[in-house]
Amino acid sequence: MATIIAQPGAVCDGMSYLITPEVFDHLDHREKNGYLRLTTDITFEDGSSVEGLVYIATEDNTAYLGAASELQIARQIARSKGPSGPNRDYLNDLAVALRELGKTDPHVAAIEQHLAQLNQG
Repeated sequence: MATIIAQPGAVCDGMSYLITPEVFDHLDHREKNGYLRLTTDITFEDGSSVEGLVYIATEDNTAYLGAASELQIARQIARSKGPSGPNRDYLNDLAVALRELGKTDPHVAAIEQHLAQLNQG
């Protein structure tokens, strides 16, 4: 699992989706473990922007490790599983999606590498 924490000036690259209000029941259930749904401005690569919703973690999230190393995070991910499946699948899918978007996230890449090494051991 990747935990997004609010940080002044930080940028979060990714995809945005237009969804119907009915989808929020599913998303709110999936993100119930210490996540908040917040409104924020989303800026697209063409410079346009819209108001959107994001889920961010709070420090009281039970899965939040705090100032942990990428190896510690990978170890946590390797042994964690939720109703939506193994956390390793989520992290690996995130890493692939970022690469497909042409985005580089050294933090995610390092966790992915550690996770792969842990799976070999």
